[in-house]
Amino acid sequence: MLLVLRVLHIVLGTFWAGTIIFMAAFLAPSARAVGPAAGPMMGQLMQGRKLTPWLIASGCVTVLAGAMLLWHASGGFQPEWMGSPMGIGYSTGGLLAILGLLLGVTQNAPTAQKIAALTARRTAAATPPTPEEVAELQRLNAKMGLLGKLGAGLLAGATFLMAIARYLG
Repeated sequence: MLLVLRVLHIVLGTFWAGTIIFMAAFLAPSARAVGPAAGPMMGQLMQGRKLTPWLIASGCVTVLAGAMLLWHASGGFQPEWMGSPMGIGYSTGGLLAILGLLLGVTQNAPTAQKIAALTARRTAAATPPTPEEVAELQRLNAKMGLLGKLGAGLLAGATFLMAIARYLG
């Protein structure tokens, strides 16, 4: 069982964190630079390929598997172990991952849904967006850029701490 949890934690955590970091550092800035022409590709990624549910699911499984692994390694969250350098490293990394997941579920996903809905309405209407819609899309895209960077930072920090925690003590 521990082997399965470890594989799930590492593989899904790599997918989750790697995708978020890639999107924040490369994909989203490139899409913003291209402008409206990037809309169909981003729509296919988010709506067609259903990236958001995959990211949320992988984040949830990663966090749950990590909590179970931490429970086992710490002997049931024993204070002596949790207060050790290794325990602090793993638990701080876990906290960053939980914060990243909460940010994704409560902020990123709803904002992405608003962008997708507005873009889909414009595509279906086959008319140019109104000035108000352009302003709303710009506001939502700016928000997503900030949220993406924050999420990427949280998950990069979590990944870093998970990678080094076993060597801390």
